Amino acid sequence: MNPQKDFGPDLSALGGKNASELEFGAAKIPHNLVSYIQAKLQDPASVNPAARMPQYNWEQADLDAVTTALLSMKGPPPTSALQNLVVPRKDVAFHPTGSFAEVYERYKCYTCHKFNGYGGDLAPDLSYEGSRAQPQWLVEFLKNPQTLGPTLVLRMPQLNMSDKDAATLADYISMVLQHPAVNPATTDTKQFTPALAALGKQLYQVKYQCQSCHTIGSSGGYVGPNLNNAGGWLTPAWIEAWLKNPQALVADTIEPRRNCTEEETKALTAYLMTLRVGIKPQKTAGVSNAHLSAQGAGR
Repeated sequence: MNPQKDFGPDLSALGGKNASELEFGAAKIPHNLVSYIQAKLQDPASVNPAARMPQYNWEQADLDAVTTALLSMKGPPPTSALQNLVVPRKDVAFHPTGSFAEVYERYKCYTCHKFNGYGGDLAPDLSYEGSRAQPQWLVEFLKNPQTLGPTLVLRMPQLNMSDKDAATLADYISMVLQHPAVNPATTDTKQFTPALAALGKQLYQVKYQCQSCHTIGSSGGYVGPNLNNAGGWLTPAWIEAWLKNPQALVADTIEPRRNCTEEETKALTAYLMTLRVGIKPQKTAGVSNAHLSAQGAGR
């Protein structure tokens, strides 16, 4: 008997492909990787009439989850987990002490994360996480890690962390791991009125079209992290600094620098701070969906 051949293509590097490498056939969809994956999953024949892949009736949540997983596949899987690790090197700039050091060593956080130049490359650098994330969000995330974005190749494992350990890590991160370019004193959240948030929503959806890369609710792109809980996750000072110059905070980020005005920066921050999981988004005065759609169509 002849050995069985693989029927489907290798998907281990699908997340790293350019649109020019994909076959869109006669499908009337945007020529980007996310649109291709979702079309292929929902109606395989739309991008390849000769496809043998069956057509599934996906629930939207399942479709999004599979799309996210495929986008994270950037290359062939390693033959050993050890081959995917970067051995951390000691750096004199980071020598934690006290209760944080004990928890940090016990969970070996440095295996995956960098802290002031010391640690692994598997997960985001946490050297400035205290400027980025709100303390309570850190506690909840450490206890129950969630997927933040499909460009993260690996996911943080469930560590079954106790409340005490999570609070110890979150307190240290919030107080010590700060970025010099993020100054909470310069951000006045009292200015974040419903009218300002309404302007921010319009800028987000129409002028800058942030939904091309970010998801809010069940719509949007998959390139950047979803922003459903931006107001419960990110600090307003970080959002403002990020909008002004993302590369100053994370040098290799793919987030474009938009050159927003000061008013636009504050408006976008005000809008993003209204987005919280479990809390119905605040109504923003003066901007209707029809108005936004009309402006968006005119671009």
